[in-house]
Amino acid sequence: MSRLHVFDLDGTLLRGTTASLEIARRLDCLPELRLLEEKFAAGALDTRGFAAEVCRLWADLTPGAVADAFATAPWIGDCQRSWRTSGGAVSTRSSSPCPRTSSPAG
Repeated sequence: MSRLHVFDLDGTLLRGTTASLEIARRLDCLPELRLLEEKFAAGALDTRGFAAEVCRLWADLTPGAVADAFATAPWIGDCQRSWRTSGGAVSTRSSSPCPRTSSPAG
């Protein structure tokens, strides 16, 4: 029987950060993303508004930038090595609006 490991990145596997913050760092738009997150937390943006604004902010996002953010993010423990040796498929999810890319185990 195959195994499927599914994880939520934000606050679970990433130490002290989120996928959105890591992508914003790579795209050099961290202050703008933080402002959007503040507006969302204050109720000034709903989920659709937040996603629309992030898509505008990240208009130049590439799969390579996502892969770089994913590869250099501060993961907890040694989970990437564990995934590679666990035998099975790995799926991660994030509420960040970003394109699909390879998993950390790949």
